[in-house]
Amino acid sequence: MIFKSANTNLNIKEATAFVTFPILEAYKSLRHGFSTRLGGVSKNEFKSMNFRFFGNETRDNILENYCRFSRAIGVEFKDLISVHQVHGDQIQVIEDKDRGTASAIYRQERPIYDADGLVTAHSDLALVTYHADCTPIFFFDPIKKVIGLVHSGFKGTAKGIAFKMINKMCAEFSCKEQDIICVIGPAISQDCYEVDDVVYEEFKEMPWVINSSFIKSKKGQTKGNENKYMLCLKTANKEILKRAGVKSSNIYMSDLCTYKCSDMFFSHRAMGDNRGVMIAVMCMKF
Repeated sequence: MIFKSANTNLNIKEATAFVTFPILEAYKSLRHGFSTRLGGVSKNEFKSMNFRFFGNETRDNILENYCRFSRAIGVEFKDLISVHQVHGDQIQVIEDKDRGTASAIYRQERPIYDADGLVTAHSDLALVTYHADCTPIFFFDPIKKVIGLVHSGFKGTAKGIAFKMINKMCAEFSCKEQDIICVIGPAISQDCYEVDDVVYEEFKEMPWVINSSFIKSKKGQTKGNENKYMLCLKTANKEILKRAGVKSSNIYMSDLCTYKCSDMFFSHRAMGDNRGVMIAVMCMKF
């Protein structure tokens, strides 16, 4: 593994490799991390830190991977909370009663919530989202002590899930937009993510999309009549967060591409459907 990043830290604890972000590391009350493919027990195409049941992957492998990753970042498996991701814009407020729902994944049961975003003000609740090119976004209000986590693929991005997370934090917990810190984690980069008119149409509801740099037409570069575009999910989400009122100085964007670093991360575009997934985890302890 060759690791090169100007703004994302690689950590290896007990042979488990994961990435963290300096701005969040500055807060001692936070535990966070984004997993890599390295340091787990999964085999073959899922090697080795996989969190997805698929093909020949086993429950025992998944449980061991959860336990290793939890120990590495300093949280408890029993405190993990996951949802059934549907590539939408639903934000679920997480309460203490939801503690431990990630264990449903281990039992191969459907989580109780359909959502792509989680937010809480409770201590010791570890929020979890799943990724394999789609954008993880971490949210933290150090004033109100509120955390959020979002899975944002092209559908969630086009629906403005990051904007809705900011609105939810302000409406439910009296956060102020200018206090919220946002970290956009590793995801597929623009030069690796070609999309078609179907995807482009999803973004046309955003009036500023046509002149934005996050989606570039490949007109004249492709064969046939089908239009192609190069899409940057990370830049799109950064622009959405700014339009939601987050200060530019409070938005941090990882320079790591899951496609280019597919020896380190699972990538749907690089590997197809027969691959594992990473998890993003965030938890407060106070």
